[in-house]
Amino acid sequence: MTTWTKYARLAVALPLLAIPLFASSAFAAAGPTTITGSGLSVTFPGPNTRIGVSVTVPIQVVCSPLPPASFGSFGNGHLSLVQATPSGKAAVGAGDVFWFINGTQGGGKGGGPGSVMGLTCDGSTVNAGTITVTPDTLTDPFTGALHNGPADATFSGQVCSFSYFGSTCDSVGPASFPTKI
Repeated sequence: MTTWTKYARLAVALPLLAIPLFASSAFAAAGPTTITGSGLSVTFPGPNTRIGVSVTVPIQVVCSPLPPASFGSFGNGHLSLVQATPSGKAAVGAGDVFWFINGTQGGGKGGGPGSVMGLTCDGSTVNAGTITVTPDTLTDPFTGALHNGPADATFSGQVCSFSYFGSTCDSVGPASFPTKI
């Protein structure tokens, strides 16, 4: 076999060997997802961490200043994850985050389980926290378990300031995006 034949075969085989490498790393190379609305921006920088049946999802929030509030300033966000399973049954998870703004502790009493974050709403502070996503048995009582791999996420959230003259709210979403657990 001549030298040029060896190089010709290598030139054909090398790109074929590289296809699986780049195909599997293309999804992993995707950057953070940012969802922007009026006065509110939420970023999911990753990586997400699965611990048992729950998934911890990092979140970063930037919010614009809200008017002074007589009855408190607070908000919430909701993240849902849907994931295919080997059995063909979808795994569904959901998590909530409750936001208290500029040191306000009013309102938000009596809610269910969820993460709590204090936000500084000045238009530039990046407020970092996490959302814990657990199996969503309200949506599907027989949901499959979340596992490591790709998932579809949907997020929506709002922050509000309440006073005698009404309320002012900034919101984001609902927006869907791919993610990885």
